[in-house]
Amino acid sequence: MSVKSTVRRALGKGASAVLFGRRATHSFEVGSANRPHPRKVSGEDAHFFSQGHVAGMAALGVADGVGGAADSAWYSANLMAHAEALSESGLDDPKEIITQAWRLAHSQHALDGRSTMCVLVLDARRQTPILRAANLGDSTFWVLRPRPESGRLGIALKMRQQQHAADEGYSNCPYQLGRLENEEINTPADADTGIMQLRAGDTVVLATDGLWDAMHTLEILEAVAGGLKRGYCARELARNLVDMATELSQDPLRSSPAVEAMARQGLVARPREAQDDVTVVVARVLGSGSGSKSGAP
Repeated sequence: MSVKSTVRRALGKGASAVLFGRRATHSFEVGSANRPHPRKVSGEDAHFFSQGHVAGMAALGVADGVGGAADSAWYSANLMAHAEALSESGLDDPKEIITQAWRLAHSQHALDGRSTMCVLVLDARRQTPILRAANLGDSTFWVLRPRPESGRLGIALKMRQQQHAADEGYSNCPYQLGRLENEEINTPADADTGIMQLRAGDTVVLATDGLWDAMHTLEILEAVAGGLKRGYCARELARNLVDMATELSQDPLRSSPAVEAMARQGLVARPREAQDDVTVVVARVLGSGSGSKSGAP
């Protein structure tokens, strides 16, 4: 299967949004935005979102091609193309989506390519919607939820980023699909998985490490909370996060999460270490009767 045109690459083009599950008790409004590294014309990030095979479901994913491999941009895009096709064909287990996408991409190309991968499946077919997730690498997601006592936005779930430890002989090396010196670094069996119940009002933020390396936790929470107050749809929330991450990563005096992490390891850290492709997919959980702004994907 060739790379589908619907798989979005980090080319800095307009974001997209669409509403899934209108007839269920809950629905998901999903939007995305992406921008390549400031010094690149295009990047190695890729992502997708789709309705899946039935109403009331949505699948979304991101992949970040790892630098240093000859064909990581092709590989990440191909993983996402297969993941989208698999979700639309009826597969709704995120880890199985990663596994089958990896097998399909693995068999198609001889060039060197490596990538992280994170896939979520949102299901509103039941009275209580659920999220199922599988993540391999340092792309990950948060579920943000208003606190009942104050209404302030907090983190209901944060899936960990997977990094190889320094004593394994790696430095700044996320778990990744692909080969290094003709050996598999990781396989889909290494992916973390999770499941949680969602509520109306939840906001799911799925992103490559370009977001998490550039913005601190409080900055992300304030950006999403401020956008929700201003009535932003998922597309606008994603675009705002991408714009902020890109701008902050270019501040020469800023101590970003990426710079702080390198300093803790005793490495020389420069502010530009936070510069990267940035891809964000946002999903808002809406209750029945909730209105939403949305555009064509």
